[in-house]
Amino acid sequence: SVEIDMVTETLTPKNIFENIKMALITIKDVIASIEAEVAFIEAKLMTLEVALAEHTQAGLPPPDSADPILSHSVSALKLTTRSAKCLMVERIYDIGQLIQCTETKLLKIPNLGLKSVREIKEALAILGQSAGVSLRFGTKLEN
Repeated sequence: SVEIDMVTETLTPKNIFENIKMALITIKDVIASIEAEVAFIEAKLMTLEVALAEHTQAGLPPPDSADPILSHSVSALKLTTRSAKCLMVERIYDIGQLIQCTETKLLKIPNLGLKSVREIKEALAILGQSAGVSLRFGTKLEN
């Protein structure tokens, strides 16, 4: 004899349907998140390919990654969604690109206000401190 203890609710076709519906919604959200990440990676790759082509056409030697933190994605800063999306729209994908911006330039980005710029500045300081480097706006990087 098998005894089944139904603690939460009685199984009815309606309950089963609702559970399946909720699972499908969750799966849809996960897929959308993965698609967004793939789009971000594809955009980053395209940007890097264009930058490398321009670099090569200018007759410059291949860039070295003397400071690997500069090639980290801005996602390493763990910014709010608003700040991260604003940077993505402006095609600012990595720390190296971000620190070359001035605060004035960042404030001109639509939907990126003073609060977001402060958030980015604080996140750069924390990341720089953990890596033992200074990450500040307006830094000129040598090619």
